[in-house]
Amino acid sequence: MSTKKLYINQEGNAVLNYRGISGTHKAYSAAAVLQSEIRILRGETPTIRDENAFRDKYVFFGFSAPGLYDLRSAPVDGVYP
Repeated sequence: MSTKKLYINQEGNAVLNYRGISGTHKAYSAAAVLQSEIRILRGETPTIRDENAFRDKYVFFGFSAPGLYDLRSAPVDGVYP
């Protein structure tokens, strides 16, 4: 765990400084992450084979519900202004 602080604005939103060109952020499913951890604990080959995939990284779990029309663009979306 990091000791760095995540700043929240007056509206209660975290303001993240995304950097990098398109494709900089790789997405993994929560299932793949959890399954990899279970396999590692069992001494098996993990689902996510890149052992550096999360080294020195911050991990955010995101959820979406397009059917609720709660749509917001984000820097990791395929379409971003």
